[in-house]
Amino acid sequence: MNKSNLIILANKYGIHILLFVIAVVTYLSINYTISDNDDYCYYFGAVNILQHHTYLCNGIAPRAPMGYSLLIIPFFCLFGINVQSAVYPCAILGALTVVILYQFTKDLLDRRAALFASLFLIFSFHWSRSLVVMSDVPALFFMLLGIFAIVKYTKSKKPFFIYLFYLAIGFACLIRYMSALVFVVIGLYILLSKKTHLLKQKEVWFGIPLFLIILSPQLIYNIYFGSLFTTGYHGLKIFALKYFWTSGDWRPPFQAIYYIKYLIAGFGTPILPFFLYGSWDWIKKRKHEELSLILPWIVAPLVFMSFYYWPEHRLIILIFPALLILSGHGFSKIYDSSIIKRKTIKKVLNVLLILILLIPTATFWFEIIQRRATRHRCQKETFVWIRENSSDDDIIISHSHLSFEYYSQRKVYSLDTPHNELEKLISTHNNIYFVIHEVWRSQKFIKYMLDTEQWLNKTYGLIHLKTFENKPALFSTSKLLYSLSRKVSIPSFPTKDRWDVYLIAKN
Repeated sequence: MNKSNLIILANKYGIHILLFVIAVVTYLSINYTISDNDDYCYYFGAVNILQHHTYLCNGIAPRAPMGYSLLIIPFFCLFGINVQSAVYPCAILGALTVVILYQFTKDLLDRRAALFASLFLIFSFHWSRSLVVMSDVPALFFMLLGIFAIVKYTKSKKPFFIYLFYLAIGFACLIRYMSALVFVVIGLYILLSKKTHLLKQKEVWFGIPLFLIILSPQLIYNIYFGSLFTTGYHGLKIFALKYFWTSGDWRPPFQAIYYIKYLIAGFGTPILPFFLYGSWDWIKKRKHEELSLILPWIVAPLVFMSFYYWPEHRLIILIFPALLILSGHGFSKIYDSSIIKRKTIKKVLNVLLILILLIPTATFWFEIIQRRATRHRCQKETFVWIRENSSDDDIIISHSHLSFEYYSQRKVYSLDTPHNELEKLISTHNNIYFVIHEVWRSQKFIKYMLDTEQWLNKTYGLIHLKTFENKPALFSTSKLLYSLSRKVSIPSFPTKDRWDVYLIAKN
């Protein structure tokens, strides 16, 4: 490739490359520690596929689809079997999501809007989810790619884009079943934009086998649960009308309001004024086709997840790119309508505006991410200490997390185990450790934990062995950030983190 071609390539894709580099460096800057059941299953699901050619976790078929575990395997081969290798596909696809959003917004609107949207995607809730061994960001990448492809198809009529759509949504559903919501979004978009004539095109239907081929590893695996289309979630009542209206142990009353608060908070970014201005501008100018895409994109996941058994921010992550696209449009229109005529001054002021908004946003999420990393390390230290100071026959009574067993190498029994069963366990094992996290004591939905703690203390007695606490906050803003995030329903972590280890007295 000669010098002139490199210059052309840099001019065409320079911003794309720069955004990718900024995002991937940001997303790979923090080490991750397995801390929950989901990341444990994705990680060891990949280990078992690679080493034993079967998708199992602790000998049990995971409920979650195998897509993310499959993505991890090439990185195991390149960088070895370790937790950080399992984070790489999430971080890389997270960075590619930024690039796709930039190009998508640029095609729909303009470069200013695209830069605004992509920068706030980098330093947002998306940052937090790109550092973990979870399916959220990989699924979002393929969902966004699918929506991008179908919009390109409606404008160009090129069959390549409809096949790209099925390819992307196939991978999205292989990673997360609820990615199928994209079909609802696209169906409403085609209906509202009066493009139903596209359904007469043969490639629209010829692409379906491609979707099924991509999904085939999971469909074959589902036979274990009963049939091709029976998933590991079969029989679980996780969606119901009552979850929309009523409150429960894990969910607030009228759950949609909980999600709306989170959308107003812009997934932890100050984009609301720009979103409102962009929406008003499109409505005023009757941008029917654009609204036909964005409105279903926001409304469909919001309504669907309002019937889920408990509010889960990460499950509505599909909405975030739509909010950013509209917000980018609002920012671009504000730029155009500025009373300042000199372009140089206008550019400088708008760059300053972005920095004034972006720096606190990045600080906010860096604080939350650091606090999560510290909390996970503290959790790991707690259970590693038990492993180093106990024997093989000893057991633990705590919250039922596979990661607890992984680090302690001891059997962990849940705090909601019936008391008569706990009595048998206590009588047949040498040492029984009781482990509790300070936050659990203040959460009503796990009241059974406190009941068990009180029963154990009254019946046997609890001998305090050790306390593990996290490090002080990195910034003086910690308490303020935590308080604000709690008020707007943004997932956060307490300013202090404490684990207590007790030994159950048996005499």
